[in-house]
Amino acid sequence: MASDDIDLNAILDLAWYGEHWFFDNGDIGFVFHETAQFSANALLTFNNERNYYSHLSNGSSGLDIFSLRQLAAEKGLSFPSIAGGEPPDLGSLNTDELETLVFNDLDTSLPERDYAVNSGIEMLYLSQWGDLQAQLLTDASGTHHGQSAWFSYSYPWITRTSEFSLTLGLEWKSSDLIDYYYGVRPEERIDGRPVYTAGEGINRVMRFSASRACPGAGDWSGFWNTSNSAAQSGAAPLLSEER
Repeated sequence: MASDDIDLNAILDLAWYGEHWFFDNGDIGFVFHETAQFSANALLTFNNERNYYSHLSNGSSGLDIFSLRQLAAEKGLSFPSIAGGEPPDLGSLNTDELETLVFNDLDTSLPERDYAVNSGIEMLYLSQWGDLQAQLLTDASGTHHGQSAWFSYSYPWITRTSEFSLTLGLEWKSSDLIDYYYGVRPEERIDGRPVYTAGEGINRVMRFSASRACPGAGDWSGFWNTSNSAAQSGAAPLLSEER
């Protein structure tokens, strides 16, 4: 993405499970069918795409530092001006300084994108060979009118005091969802940020998690997660493979 990595040094894990209702880190669910190995749930959850977009824009143009240096060079800003003086060293300028140099007083900040609330169904299947999870969600808030689907396989290793899990997943996102967050409207176009209409795409996800029970101190958990941008959002001007 055309932004720095989002560092998460500490994560608060909040979950509550009742006989039918449950709350799991912002997700609200209702279990309408359950057996020893299978459960089907109705789900209400926030779309986390807004978090990535907010970090991406951060009040700026959304362009990465490499694109800004290229724009500055194309505009001849790395050469001495007619009035003389030393040309700026583009390699020593940070993102904010490059944006000021390239765009001067032009307001290039990305507009706000709203949060979305999703609703749908979730199915879980547990077996000795691993766990399967599937979700089908649609925008219930009318923010982007898009849909998403998730399918994953997880294999847990459980010891007396610890649990480890490896998850491989696929996440499909509709064109309405991706275009709302990563498309560029005509009124948002600037140099280096052309008009762009996104299509649907699929993310590939890999996650490793570990937790350990500490008597008297609760449970401690950690995880590592990596995913690629959906095919169409990855081609957006707001995203860059160089970061």
